[in-house]
Amino acid sequence: MLATLADDLVSVLRAGEAASAALLTATDIGLATCPLSQALEIAGTRALIHDQVLDGAAHPFLILRTGWAPTATSPPPLSPRRATETTIDYLPGTRHRHAPGSRV
Repeated sequence: MLATLADDLVSVLRAGEAASAALLTATDIGLATCPLSQALEIAGTRALIHDQVLDGAAHPFLILRTGWAPTATSPPPLSPRRATETTIDYLPGTRHRHAPGSRV
């Protein structure tokens, strides 16, 4: 559980920085991670976690599930990717191509 002592914008910013550091560190040492924020997006559930899990001492920001990824099984298949041309488009009037290395 990633939590903050205060429930203000600065605390949210600091919690985001801490989440980033925790996720990067876990990845660096080979852990799998799964951030869970859905429960904390519901005010009632967030209040219950604040009161019953954190004993009112902190405000929950993110549940971070970490662990070792399974090694005895083959990795899952790669998820399909759409071609870039199907996901982005040029603004009207800017469709011309630029030479590689040229500045726009």
